Amino acid sequence: MPSASFANAELQEFIDSRPDAREVRKALAVKLVYQGYKYEEIQTILDVSVGSITSWKQAYKEYEIC
Repeated sequence: MPSASFANAELQEFIDSRPDAREVRKALAVKLVYQGYKYEEIQTILDVSVGSITSWKQAYKEYEIC
């Protein structure tokens, strides 16, 4: 699993380079997890389900993709 600081930098680079809003939302959700936000807070901020956040974080941990 990547360190929080590495994950934040990598995810920000991903966000900056993607024009697709769906991909950005996924990466931002994972970035917020690594910044210490609670899943329920992220759900409210980004209007996504907790299940989606969990899936996206798991995909990032396993494959470093969103």
